[in-house]
Amino acid sequence: MALDDRFGARRHHFPGWLGNLFGIARPWAFNAVILLGLGLSALELRTKSPAALSWRRAAAAAHWYHVVLIVIVAAVGGFVISTALPPAIFNHHDDFEKYFPQVARMLATGTVHDNPIGSIGIETLGGQAVLQGFVAANFPIEYINGADALFCLLLSLVIVGGVAFGHPALGLAMLGGVLGVIAVDPQKVNISGIYSIVALSLTLVVASSEAPESETDRARIEPVVGLLYAAQIAVKLTAVSFVGLHFICWIGAIAWFCRDWRSALRRGLKTALWSGVFLSPWILLLAPDYIAIMAPPPGLPVLPKLPDHPPQFTYLFSVNSFLPMARNSAVAAIVLCCGCVAFYHTRWRPPRCPSRARAAGFAAFCVAAAANFVFYIAYVGPYLANAEAATRYAAPWLIAGIGAAFALGPVFLPGAHESAPSRKMAWTFGCGSLALIVMFGHALQRRISYAVLYATPPAYAQLLQPQIRSVPVAMVADALHGKLPDAVRGAQNNVPAGSPILVWMLTPFLLDYGRNPIHEIGWYQLVRPWSLIPRTDYLIWQYGGFGVRQPQQYANFIRDGIPMLAQASVAALEFENLLRQIWSKSEVLSNNDGIVVPRVTCPRGIAQC
Repeated sequence: MALDDRFGARRHHFPGWLGNLFGIARPWAFNAVILLGLGLSALELRTKSPAALSWRRAAAAAHWYHVVLIVIVAAVGGFVISTALPPAIFNHHDDFEKYFPQVARMLATGTVHDNPIGSIGIETLGGQAVLQGFVAANFPIEYINGADALFCLLLSLVIVGGVAFGHPALGLAMLGGVLGVIAVDPQKVNISGIYSIVALSLTLVVASSEAPESETDRARIEPVVGLLYAAQIAVKLTAVSFVGLHFICWIGAIAWFCRDWRSALRRGLKTALWSGVFLSPWILLLAPDYIAIMAPPPGLPVLPKLPDHPPQFTYLFSVNSFLPMARNSAVAAIVLCCGCVAFYHTRWRPPRCPSRARAAGFAAFCVAAAANFVFYIAYVGPYLANAEAATRYAAPWLIAGIGAAFALGPVFLPGAHESAPSRKMAWTFGCGSLALIVMFGHALQRRISYAVLYATPPAYAQLLQPQIRSVPVAMVADALHGKLPDAVRGAQNNVPAGSPILVWMLTPFLLDYGRNPIHEIGWYQLVRPWSLIPRTDYLIWQYGGFGVRQPQQYANFIRDGIPMLAQASVAALEFENLLRQIWSKSEVLSNNDGIVVPRVTCPRGIAQC
């Protein structure tokens, strides 16, 4: 498969970035990209000879693992469609407050960012919203997670399974990699990117493992790696740690393996420049916000600083019954060992051997994935609710790492000696995947049963008692199809069309972003400088109803002492006190269903009250 064809599935990212920059990321634009992709695929097929497109020839060349891969992909796809699209329960805080509004705003206004106090720029650059836009442009918004939970999951399985095509001896290893991707628990707690990152990471390891040995080679891998770096960062800013680790490991491994530091440094510089080029639309889009954050005016509220916590490496060996960290640590250890063994197998070859550069890319990915897992658990975990909460930040690279280790390991280990993988090695990796299935067997069974019984991932429902599980289900149904949409639109209709509105509510995605400039602000966004609150004369505040946080909940978070939750809760309490003062001094246009709409009487608007 040609390099351009293999990475063609990621080409929609750059048009999405440009569409947001120029304000044309609307439904017609997403459909135009889809039609363009179908047209290019049709042109590609026209260049194939009739013999290459013959079903009889394809059937004659098929191997057992082709059939197995097709069956697995079809079964997983059918299961996800029937049980999780749409899910019965969403994470009403993360999903309704942050991720739904990003997509609703983009499709209504043409850009994911025209709100200086939103989550764009802090937690994501908007890349996942671009992916979700392809779904939300043509389906109801409750199907939004089809981009990640369905398309990107299946794409990840195909990338891993495609490794064995042309290598019959790797059929069992391929099956092990595919099962590894399915088995490792993604710890999905919201609709942000999980398998989007997995697919990008798997493409990255394949791309970097095909890196040319010297600058004189014709193939240019730097733009591809730069694009994949930028895409991961755009989807989730937590990818910065992995991208940094992978960049250091990849360039260092090439320099060490090939004994050419100058060539490795040139490759690193080119990759960094290409990453900057592909990130430039997002940077330009967010530049005014970043400038304002770097130079805030004096007199802003002082938030409590996060305390210094020493790294907690003991978390890596936790056997907590809720989420045993030991099994995730075992996965990281397997990935790391595969990278180290690839490193060991290449040390005897001449420095200019092409297999050294290929093994360097594979080893660098394995080391970076394992190191990123340790970083999040040991260094980030102490700042979160518990160490296990950090798992979901590292899970995408752990999943991609185990898929790459099982499927690509047999390619690069014997590849260092330029020989075909042995059956013994393929069986070894295949049996390793079965051991992984056993290790994650209970968690996998729980994920499947919760999807069948409750149409939701375990992370949403397992903390709720069976007798009260119907409450969030009813709340989600009301937010999407019940009375709440009419109540929210009715509140907005009290504000003159075209007037900016500051919004502090659980479901801002129900507002009409085309009628008014909407400046929704969420819980964690309050840790940003308040100088970014724009000049508005109208406020929509949802102070009551299911899921709406109350002052006592913020006080409890502060008392619990969890650093990040406590910091955001202090900011939320101060902000709600400000809103109550504004409410008491303002003209109330409506106050129904726990939603109040004051017209601010401060001479210079809310920001100066």
